[in-house]
Amino acid sequence: MATASSKIEFQGRALLQWKATLQTQHLLNTWTFQSNPCNWTGITCRGSLMSRRDHHHHFVPTITRIQLSQMGLEGKLEALNFSALPSLRVLNLSDNHLHGSIPADMSSLSKLTSLDLSINNLIGTIPSELGSLTRLYTLELFENQISGSIPSSLGNLTRLRSLGLSHSNLSGPIPYAIGNLIRLNFLHLWGNSLTGSIPNEIRLFGTLSPSWAACLNLTSFKIYGNMITGEIPVELSRMPKLRLLDISSNKLVGKIPREFSRLSYLFHLNISNNQLLGTIPPEFGDLSSLEILDLSRNNLSGQIPIQMENCLKLGSLSLNNNNLSGAIPFQLGNLKLHQVLDLSDNFFTGEIPHQLSKLTELESLNLSHNELVGHIPSSFQHMTSLRSIDLSYNFLDGPVPQTNIFQRAPIEWFTHNKGLCGEVHGLPPCAPSSQGSRDKKITNHLKVIICVLIPTASILFLLFLIAIIILPYYKRKKHTAAETAEVVNGGIFIIWNFNGKEAYKEIIEATENFDDKYLIGVGGYGTVYVATISSGETFAIKKIEKIEDQTSEQAFRNEIQALTQIRHRNIVRLYGFCSTNEFNFLVYEYMEKGSLGTHGYMAPELAYIMRVTEGCDVYSYGVVALEVMHGIHPGDLINGLSSSMLVKDILDTRLPFNIDDQVAVNQVLAVILGALKCIDTNPKSRPTMQQVTQSLSSPKLPTITSNVSFHALTIGHLMDIQAS
Repeated sequence: MATASSKIEFQGRALLQWKATLQTQHLLNTWTFQSNPCNWTGITCRGSLMSRRDHHHHFVPTITRIQLSQMGLEGKLEALNFSALPSLRVLNLSDNHLHGSIPADMSSLSKLTSLDLSINNLIGTIPSELGSLTRLYTLELFENQISGSIPSSLGNLTRLRSLGLSHSNLSGPIPYAIGNLIRLNFLHLWGNSLTGSIPNEIRLFGTLSPSWAACLNLTSFKIYGNMITGEIPVELSRMPKLRLLDISSNKLVGKIPREFSRLSYLFHLNISNNQLLGTIPPEFGDLSSLEILDLSRNNLSGQIPIQMENCLKLGSLSLNNNNLSGAIPFQLGNLKLHQVLDLSDNFFTGEIPHQLSKLTELESLNLSHNELVGHIPSSFQHMTSLRSIDLSYNFLDGPVPQTNIFQRAPIEWFTHNKGLCGEVHGLPPCAPSSQGSRDKKITNHLKVIICVLIPTASILFLLFLIAIIILPYYKRKKHTAAETAEVVNGGIFIIWNFNGKEAYKEIIEATENFDDKYLIGVGGYGTVYVATISSGETFAIKKIEKIEDQTSEQAFRNEIQALTQIRHRNIVRLYGFCSTNEFNFLVYEYMEKGSLGTHGYMAPELAYIMRVTEGCDVYSYGVVALEVMHGIHPGDLINGLSSSMLVKDILDTRLPFNIDDQVAVNQVLAVILGALKCIDTNPKSRPTMQQVTQSLSSPKLPTITSNVSFHALTIGHLMDIQAS
């Protein structure tokens, strides 16, 4: 049986033998045979209960800690008999002058929880045997001359909280087994010659530092699959050579910085699977080198900015699993997408743009889990490169295109729709007469409908011929009744080479039977809608309720004749009209973004409704207000306004105000903000003149400045401040 004295003496002799090999023995002058090892410098003992055979239950002292940091010790570790220290829990020999290699028999210290040999001159490799010290919480070997690779056996140290291997001569890859250290809080590997990538198993946390902006030569930045929190630093946009940015699968919040548009070399951007809010910045349209964009699995809202059509190199676009809404922009068909277009799990409405069929090299299309209506465009049969298409969980109906990719598709690609049919296993076949029935229904309906599209040149020619032919009969008493009947039946206006029933059908479908969401103006005796037909052309449709008396019907015909002959830059072209038993409607040229108003002070809707309203007055005031601030008539500036335009570019440089004068700046910005609201292309969104007057005559104008400097303030910033 070991006695208390024999056990501690055995441990003491092992330490004294090691001391005898040191070049600096005088630094351990308390270590002598005459004294108790528990009283030596740097030694801590702890009593342990002896075997039950010792009826006195003595506590036997044993060495549990050796802490000799910063002692100036010089020597080697090989002479120390580690097996003599079975109860050792802490070994700290850091910041000394130890040399030689790390002994493999350290693995005998089975109870060791902390090993610190840092800041010495140790050489050789890290013994793989250290992987058996499974109770370790801390392993610090940094700032030595250790070489070789990191042993994968360190992955067995699953209790490890801190691993310090920095500033050594380590090389090779980081072992994937390091990912097993699930309790690791600190991993220090810098100052080595390590190669390869950071294993996916290592999950970093914390926030992204703005200091990354100092890495001016960084071309690839990938920290995906970690637990990084906080907002995306706008400073990341200052890395001019960055080509790949992947910060996906973290816990990032806030908005996507619009300043990312400055990364002119960026070709791969992946911010997916985070918790981001806000909208997709329209400025992303400036990323002309972008080839892969993945913003999926966030909480983004709003519409897809049409500026994305400028990303001509874009090959893959993933926006799925967000809260995006509105119509799918037909401009996406102008891109060169050849890999993926995934818009699934959003709230997109309207029909599938047939322009998407121009993506003939696209391999995967996913529009599932939205609120899309209408038919699958038949032109999709030209998308011969498709390998996968998912249109499930929408409100689609009609036949599935008859091509191999559709006919061989699994039913899961089309389930949970309104009424799809076709030669797909699991779908009902389309009724052979369904198309004929639909045409018959249209034909019956057209018995009381005359739909005529009038190319201006043809109408002028026809009017001239008709005037010559019927002029001798103008004095007849029944002239008016006959002429009215001629209009109703389409006689003098019909264009025989035009398919009128298809035009009527297109307009009804494009406006969803004149749904209010397409309403853009209200006139004296009609309402104006915008309609984009399947060809991609957009028209303004003025709907007029049916008027029974002949005088009003004659007035309607006279308006048609007059409009076909007017040539003025502020009056839109009339293409044609449709007449039914319930209503008439006129088909006008559509002037996008209110471009009509850029020629003067006229509201864009005035060109359609032919009636001055308060909304028109408000628009004119907005133009005048901008003219005052701009110094000259704003002209095409109105049409070119965008959220990225700087406010200072709107101002007349001759304006005598100091940008450091906060009151003056607020007053100027208040006028500009009011003007911008007044020229909104949607009349319903404009304020009343009373509201405009009250906002300008308020004794105390609201403070609308932000933390953005005046020189960097954009229209987008200004509108965001006002909205908040």
